[in-house]
Amino acid sequence: MKRQELLSLVESGMPVSDADVSGEDLSGADLSGGIFERVVLRGANLRGANLEELALIGCDLSGADLTEAKLSHAVLVDSTLSATVLRGAKLVSATVKGSTLVGVDLAGADLSLATLVGCSLANVSLAGAELYRASIVTSQLDAVDLSGANLTKLVIHETDLRTVKLSAARFQGTILVGCTLAGVDLRGAKLAGTQLIGGKLAGVDLRGADVTSCNFSNADLTGAHLDEAVAKLAVFSGAKLGKATLRKADLSGAVFDLAPLAAADAEKATLERAVLMDASCRGARFVDADLSFAELSRADLSGADFAGAKLTRARMHRVQDDGATFSDRSAALGDHAQLAAAETWKPTF
Repeated sequence: MKRQELLSLVESGMPVSDADVSGEDLSGADLSGGIFERVVLRGANLRGANLEELALIGCDLSGADLTEAKLSHAVLVDSTLSATVLRGAKLVSATVKGSTLVGVDLAGADLSLATLVGCSLANVSLAGAELYRASIVTSQLDAVDLSGANLTKLVIHETDLRTVKLSAARFQGTILVGCTLAGVDLRGAKLAGTQLIGGKLAGVDLRGADVTSCNFSNADLTGAHLDEAVAKLAVFSGAKLGKATLRKADLSGAVFDLAPLAAADAEKATLERAVLMDASCRGARFVDADLSFAELSRADLSGADFAGAKLTRARMHRVQDDGATFSDRSAALGDHAQLAAAETWKPTF
C-alpha cells in the first residue's frame, strides 16, 4: 500500500487491515485517530508523523523510524517493535499492551503517563527519557537502559530490575512494588521518597545512598549494604535485615517495627528517635551507635552488642536482653509498670 492510499483510508475513518506498508515514506504524515489491524510497517519512515490516538493492533513496526513522531494517547496491542527508532518521540498517555520491544531506541522520548502492560522489553534504550507518572506492570525488562531518565512517580509492579541500567536516573516518589533489585549496585543513588514495598533486595548495595523517607516495608534486605546511607524517616516495618550492614548510616526517625535484624551491624549508626518496637535484634551490633530517644519496647535484644552506644532516654520497655552487652544503660528508660500491666492483662471471666 502506498502513502496516498493509506492517508485516504485514515482520513475517511476506515480501518486499515492486513496491509503491507513496509519501507514506505510516511514522514510527517497525519495518521492520527486511525485504526491499524495486522498492518506491516517494517522499515517505514514515520519521522515526525502524527500518530496521536492511533490504534495499532497486531502490527509489525520492526526497523521503522519514528524519530520525534507524535504518539500521545496512541494504543499498541500485541504488536512487534524490533530495532524500531523512537528517539525523542512523544508517547504521553500512550498504552502499550502485550507487545514485544527488542532493541528499541526510546532515548529522550516522553512517556509521561504512559502505561505498559504485559510487555517484553529487551535491550531497549530509555536513556534520558521522561517517565513521569508512567506505569510498567507485569512486564519483562531485560538490559533496559534507564540511565539519566526521569522516574518521578513512575510505577513499576513486580518486575525484575537486576539488569536495568539506573545510573543517574532521577527518583522522586517512584513506586517499585515487589520489584527485584537483589545484588544491584545503587551506591550513592538518590532515592528519596521511593516506595520499595515487598521488594526483593537481598544483597543490594545502597552505601552512601539517599533513601530518606523511603518505604521498605516487608522488603527482603538480607545482607544488604546501607553503610553511610542517609535513611532519615525511612520505613523498614517487617523488612528482613538479617546480616545487613548499616555502619555509620543516618537512620534518624527510621521505623523498624517487627523487623528481623538478626546479626545486623549498625556500628556508629545514628538511630536517634528510631522505632524498633517488637524488632528482633538477636546478635546485632550497635557499637558506638546513637539510640537517643529511640523506641525499643518489646524488642528482642538477646546477644546484641551495645558497647559504647548512647541510650539517652531510649525506651527499653519489656525488652529481652539475655546476653546483651551494654557499656551504660543508666540513661535509658526501663519498664513502664502500668503499660506492662495493660499489655499482660487477661480477662478473669
